[in-house]
Formats: sequence, C-alpha cells, structure tokens
Amino acid sequence: MDKHPVSSHAVKKKLSDALFELLDDKGIGSVGISELVAHAGVSRSSFYRNFDSIDDVLSYGNQLFANEQAATCPYDVTDLTDVECVTWHLRFWKEHASKILTLTHSGEASTSFINMFEIGMRGFDSESEDWLTISEQRFAVGAFCGLALTWIENGAPGDEEELAHHYCNMLVNGITAKQ
Repeated sequence: MDKHPVSSHAVKKKLSDALFELLDDKGIGSVGISELVAHAGVSRSSFYRNFDSIDDVLSYGNQLFANEQAATCPYDVTDLTDVECVTWHLRFWKEHASKILTLTHSGEASTSFINMFEIGMRGFDSESEDWLTISEQRFAVGAFCGLALTWIENGAPGDEEELAHHYCNMLVNGITAKQ
C-alpha cells in the first residue's frame, strides 16, 4: 500500500497532462504505457487502477478540457452568434492551441469539440431538443471549429474580435459565393 496515497482524480489528471505533453511531439500510436507512467511520475498499477488504455486517458483529458472551457467561460450560455462570446472562445482556443492541435491530430477532435460546446450551451439537451434545433446548434459548432482550427493551424493571425465578427456574419447571413 502506498505511504502517501494520491487521489484517483490527481492520478488521472497527471496521466492526462503527461499524455498531452507527449502527444505534442509524437502521435497517439507512438506513446506507450511505460513511457506515459514514467513521464507522469505514477506507477503502472496506478495507470491500470484508473484506465484500461491510453485512449481512455485521452478521452478523460478531452472531458477535462471541455469542463475547463465551460468553467472558465464568462458567459452563462454559449451563444455562437454573439461576437463577444465568440471572441472569448477564439481567445481560449488560441491560448490552448497546442492542446487543440493535439486533439485534432489524435483523431479525437470532433467528439471533444462538440462536447466543449454542448457543456457550454447550458440547457442544451440532445435528447429533449428537436432534431432541427440540434442540427442548427451543431452546425454553428462545426462552423466555429472549422474556422478556429484553420485559424490556429495558421498561427492565429490577426485580431480575434475581427475574426469573431467575420464568423458571426457568415453564420447569420450565409456565405457569399465569390465570382
């Protein structure tokens, strides 16, 4: 028995943080459990007490990240047609660009990004909402994620507020075909 037991949450967080650090340099298939536990500073048995696989650690990290976005968001409800709200989310994504790019390259991005916004869209209930409302909300999330991801992949150039105006304008008014 450990002389100084560490809470299950603390072990899970250490493993999740270590995985994201390792994934900055290599792909998900390149990280082994031995390397992960060594980097996290926990025992192999602690890993297996909390997770079945590295994919489970990644899923847990995704959920922590989604919860962090929801907890730090200053808006009661995420409204992806509100320029100020979108600006805040762009700043959050820019601040966490490395983690978002890691999620994207690991193949976990789409689920994680939807979760990030459904948590923030307080009152959103995919089981009680009609399919059209759900599809509109997911369209807005998908449009935001596509725009924000392309933006951070290109080094997040320009001003977040200007990009938020552009996004909101496209979402509300549609995309104008260029001749």
